[in-house]
Amino acid sequence: MKKGVVLTSLLITFLVSCQKETQKDDKNYQSQNSISMNKEVDILKNQLKKGLKATVGDAVDYQIEYNDEDVKAEGQIVKDILKQNGYKPLTNDEFNARIKEVFQRQIDTASDKEYLYVNLIAPCSNEVVFYKNNLIDYDGIFVYKKNNFIAPLFAIPELIDYQDKYPEVIHFEENLSGDYKSPEGDKVVMKKWMNEKDLKQKRYENIQSIVARNKYLFNNSKADFVWLKTNDEVFLKSLVKTFGYVKDPELLSFVLNSDYKNPPELEKILWNKRCSGEIVFNKEVMDVISHSKSEEQRSYLAAIQEYIVKEILNKKSSMSFAKKAEILGKLAYYGEKMGEKVGMQYQFFSSLNSIDGKQYEHEFKKNNYYHLPDFKNVWEETKMGGVALPGME
Repeated sequence: MKKGVVLTSLLITFLVSCQKETQKDDKNYQSQNSISMNKEVDILKNQLKKGLKATVGDAVDYQIEYNDEDVKAEGQIVKDILKQNGYKPLTNDEFNARIKEVFQRQIDTASDKEYLYVNLIAPCSNEVVFYKNNLIDYDGIFVYKKNNFIAPLFAIPELIDYQDKYPEVIHFEENLSGDYKSPEGDKVVMKKWMNEKDLKQKRYENIQSIVARNKYLFNNSKADFVWLKTNDEVFLKSLVKTFGYVKDPELLSFVLNSDYKNPPELEKILWNKRCSGEIVFNKEVMDVISHSKSEEQRSYLAAIQEYIVKEILNKKSSMSFAKKAEILGKLAYYGEKMGEKVGMQYQFFSSLNSIDGKQYEHEFKKNNYYHLPDFKNVWEETKMGGVALPGME
């Protein structure tokens, strides 16, 4: 009987101890969560002070600058948004490899920095830009290393219903002055977030874009790729034309079909210059063309032939002649191979041979015809545009 009493007493003591520990953990969690929310409110108030939009002088747009705290606060919010929308984060190794493959950026795992900035306008720049994207002066994304996702810079009101979550800031914003002094001493007139009629819709669109970008790039979501094609075309095109990401045939086909009629834009698709200075020929483009319908192939090849002619005559090319010969030679080679099947043979190498043909031939030989098995035969057979010289079959 005494044993039973002792065991019961020990059990009660154990349960009480567990309950106290649980309550202690709950209090610690609530305390940490409270600190986090208070910090977010402070950051939100600073953003409200800056306003949604601002002008200085005669209605000249004033670029509102954010900071490291704004970016970190956004990261916490986006993490929850992505989780609610079914995003599945990759492992660190998988995420780092994907960032390298898509954006040509190496994540420094030894750095304690929580994010890095990828500039979609100046991809070789490592400078962090704390201005929101306007697609003209600024366009970039933050790569969040800890939770493995990407997002452009958004203020808190652009991602959550801040008045609903933090009703205490409503009165705070109402009493804010409509202007303030810039660090340079200029009078800045601002538009308050609370006066933006379309904020709810814009918030919805921002969330859709963040979710779709991450689920397409890191979860291989076809549905989100379809959404991006209609709603975020600029971002998709930058992957191919700015960063040279050509590993997704569907993406490459979409960008090619959209821009092949514009020679300067077609050039960005055909080859890419890395930040190291290396120029890479995108053979994947020719693979996409070869799997297109015959009518589409003819249209693409006609655009490539036009580009070849333009580059032959371009004496101010940013490439060395050796690199130019390689790019145009490979385009002509694949053009001849595909052109033969769709009634467009003898139009590519003959263009190269018509001007500086001997120089091109010298480069081809010197580089062992770029290790393409039948390059030499195709060049010899088509460089005269189908006109046979004495001794030729």
